[in-house]
Amino acid sequence: MEAPGPGHPDQAGPGASGTAAKGQGADSEGSSWDTPPRCVHFIRPVYPKQARRQGLEGQVLLRVFIDDRGHATRAVVLQSSDTLFAAPARQAALKSRFKPAIRNNRPVSVWVKIPMRFRLDE
Repeated sequence: MEAPGPGHPDQAGPGASGTAAKGQGADSEGSSWDTPPRCVHFIRPVYPKQARRQGLEGQVLLRVFIDDRGHATRAVVLQSSDTLFAAPARQAALKSRFKPAIRNNRPVSVWVKIPMRFRLDE
């Protein structure tokens, strides 16, 4: 499973810093931040046994709500290349830990998009 990486300003993968103009960003819901959320403890999803047996690789795009304490409290699957990958990706996102987004020197809750890729060679 490939961990999400830097990318779009409303993604919060491990080490993601976003690509928004320095000092500002926004999620797809219109919430804004000065500092984007950042994953500090990524939980690798369990590769589905059936997908591994079938030689399937895939990707899942999640919409995750990260609260002002850095907890992922909700995760919605936006896209999944195969239904086998959706539940493990969602469960992993909900167990991962984040540094919350900051606005006006205060932690804020935001929605972010997190891509996860499942690869057999990892």
